Amino acid sequence: MLLRKTLAILLVAMLAVMAGCSSTNPTLKDVWLEGQRLNQDSFESRVTLTFSTDFPADQLSEEAQLLLQILESGIVLDMKQQDATHMYGKMQLSNPDFLREQNLWELEQDPNLEFYLADSEIYFKTSSEDKWIKGDFMAATVAAPGQVSVFPFENQEEIQEFVMASLEDYLEQFDYELRDIEDMGTAYVDTPDGEKKTRHIRVSLNFEDITNFLSYLLGNLAEYEKLDDFFMQLYQLVDGQGTEELTEEEMAANIEQFRTDLLKMKRTIDLQLNKQMIAMMTGMEPDLEVNLDYYVDRNARIYKQVTDVKLTLNPVAEDEMAMMSTEMSIEQPVQIQFSAETLTWNQHQDVEITLPEGEETLLMEEVFASRSSLKQLNEDSFLRQFGEKVMFPRRGVLQIGSRHAEISNRPVQLDAAPYVVGEGHTMVPVRQIAWIAGTEPEWNPDTREVTFEVDGKVLVVQIGNRTAMLNGQPVEMPVAPEIKNSRSFVPLRFILENLGATVDYEPQTRSITIEFPE
Repeated sequence: MLLRKTLAILLVAMLAVMAGCSSTNPTLKDVWLEGQRLNQDSFESRVTLTFSTDFPADQLSEEAQLLLQILESGIVLDMKQQDATHMYGKMQLSNPDFLREQNLWELEQDPNLEFYLADSEIYFKTSSEDKWIKGDFMAATVAAPGQVSVFPFENQEEIQEFVMASLEDYLEQFDYELRDIEDMGTAYVDTPDGEKKTRHIRVSLNFEDITNFLSYLLGNLAEYEKLDDFFMQLYQLVDGQGTEELTEEEMAANIEQFRTDLLKMKRTIDLQLNKQMIAMMTGMEPDLEVNLDYYVDRNARIYKQVTDVKLTLNPVAEDEMAMMSTEMSIEQPVQIQFSAETLTWNQHQDVEITLPEGEETLLMEEVFASRSSLKQLNEDSFLRQFGEKVMFPRRGVLQIGSRHAEISNRPVQLDAAPYVVGEGHTMVPVRQIAWIAGTEPEWNPDTREVTFEVDGKVLVVQIGNRTAMLNGQPVEMPVAPEIKNSRSFVPLRFILENLGATVDYEPQTRSITIEFPE
C-alpha cells in the first residue's frame, strides 16, 4: 500500500510529541523539534539502561530469566553520529562479569558489540572478532510495491527539510495539554565537552494520561486537513526512488484508508485500552507511572534526559477472573521498572567517523552463507559460535528415494535422492554428507579420494575401495563408494558415525535423522 511505511514512521514520530506538546508550555514543542533536527545532524551520546522486576521466576522460561538478568545488570550504548546516515555505536554491559559468571563469555576482553551505519551499509563485530562484517541493507531488503525505500534518497536533505517544516506546521494546530508538567528550576549538567547550564523540566504521566493522549493524537492526525497535501508532496519528492508509480486517485484512496485506520485504532483505544478491560482479559490490572526529566538549554537543546517507567500489575479478585485464559497468573502485585539516562554532547559540531576497510572487513553474505563459511571468522568468535549453534546446527533429515530433505533446520533440494544397496546400506551424495557435517570435502581426481575433516577427525575414502582411512588407520566399510550419474555416493551411516554423528532410521517413513553433538 502506498507510503504505508512512511505513514507508520510519521505516526511513531508523533508519539514522541507526548513528551512535549502542551498548549500551556510551547517551550516543550521547541525542545521536541530541536531533537528531531539533531537526529538529522551530528552529536555524541551515552545511554544507560537498567531494568528490574519481581515477576515470579517460575512463570518465565530459562531464556526469559537470563534476558532479564542481563537487563538488570545494565546496558550502556555509546553513539557518535556524523549525520543522519553515518553513525557509530558501541553496546556493552555495565557489569561485564555477569556473562562470565553464567559461562556465556570466556574471553579476557569484556564483551561488547560495535557497529557502523553508512548510507545503506552496516559494519558490525563483537569484541571477540578480529575483523568487521560488512553488509548491505539494499542488497538484503527491497521496498515492497507502494512502499518508500528505507534507504537514503538522492535528495535526502530536501526531503528532511520538507518533513521538518511539515511537522512544525502540524504542531501549530496540535492543541493537547499534558496534565502534569513541572519546572524544576536551573540545573548544571556535566558532559565530556564541559558543564552546561540547563532548565530542568519534568513531565509525569500515568496510564490514563498515555491512553488519552494516544486517542487524541490518532483522532487529530486522522482529521488533519493538510495530511493529503503532505503525502502528495512527499511522494513527488521520492518519486522513482523505491516507490511504485501511482495515480493521484490511487494516492488519495490510500491516504483516505490511512485516515480510516487511524480512527479504527482510536476506537480500539477508547473501548479496550483501559484498566478494567485489561484486567478482564488478563487477570491483572495495570498501574503505570512515567517520569520524563529533560535538562534543556536556552536553545532548546537537550543535554540530559532521564526516563523512569514503573509498571505495577495487580491481581484481580477471584470473582473478577480473566475472560480469557492466560498462561500467567499472579497472587501478589508485581512491579516492573525501567530507567534510561541519556547524555548528549557535541551537538551540531564536527563529529567524524572512519569506516573499516580492506583487510579489516568480511562480507556478510559470504560469512553467513553456510556453516563452513563461518570459518572465515576467528575460532573464538562469538558470532561464529552463534552461527554454528543457531543458524547452522549440524542436523539433517533425509528420506530414501526423495530429493526433499531438511538440513540445518532448512528445507533443501538434494542433488540426487538417497538409495539403498546391498543389505540395506543407504548411499548419499558426498556433498550432502559434508553439508550436514558442516565441512567442505576435498576431492583428489588423481587418486579418486574424498577427504572429510570434522572436529579433529580425518576420514579418507576412495571410489571403488571398501577400505577407508580414519586418522591414518585403516577401517573397513560395508560397501565401497561409487560414482552414479556423474556424482560420488558414499555409505551414509558409516561416514557420519565415524565422524561423530548419531544416525537414526525410521522404517515406516524411510526417513533418516542425523545429528552431531555441539
